Amino acid sequence: MLKATQNQKDKQIAVIGGGAAGFFAAISAKIHHPKASVSLFEKTSKVLAKVKVSGGGRCNVTNGNHDVNSLVDAYPRGGKQLKNIFYNFSTQDTFNWFESRGVALITEADSRVFPISNSSQTIIDCLLSETEKLGISIHYNKGVNKLYKKGEGWEISLNNTQPTISFDSVIIATGGNPKEKGFEWLKNLDHEIQSPVPSLFYIQYSQRTNYPTDGPSRRVSSIKNQRGRNPHKRTLAHNTLGI
Repeated sequence: MLKATQNQKDKQIAVIGGGAAGFFAAISAKIHHPKASVSLFEKTSKVLAKVKVSGGGRCNVTNGNHDVNSLVDAYPRGGKQLKNIFYNFSTQDTFNWFESRGVALITEADSRVFPISNSSQTIIDCLLSETEKLGISIHYNKGVNKLYKKGEGWEISLNNTQPTISFDSVIIATGGNPKEKGFEWLKNLDHEIQSPVPSLFYIQYSQRTNYPTDGPSRRVSSIKNQRGRNPHKRTLAHNTLGI
């Protein structure tokens, strides 16, 4: 994150990616550095698209379990990194963040947390409202195809156009990519990229069902992570096409 300086009002911060992580990063940057100018770039015509469909259109905001060790154990990869993150900003902090902005939440029996409205639009409206209130600029259809260091700052090329745009700090929140070549532009910055592996996946039915589009959830008895430790009960969301 950008360090505070005396010339903070002149700082230009770019956030690449218009998903939940990008919005939260942009909002956090502006809150901690109110005099800086924050710009968020999204390569498509829509932001927060995955938030819209998350949780069957309800948006599972966080988890009601606040024990860091048990949360980390539910993830087969990246546990060490997640532990540090959870200690800095916990699931309870997420709960408090949204409720302090007028979003009432409810924790279900399986510890999933949803807005009481049962609509992901509530979360989208909250994030958009916060960016507007803070004066964060959102740029649609602006894909970053080149990023490189120049002096103490950064140069960004959008949609292969010239000239480049200068920023003091850049936050990358583009999410995953099914192919490693999607991260080539980060390799050029000397980042080590691990080959992507499936995390969430979809199983399609051989025939359509009568489940509604944002269909019911069904509990499964036990699923073990790839380390074979601590079986967890999990929920499968059904719709007309699959699970």
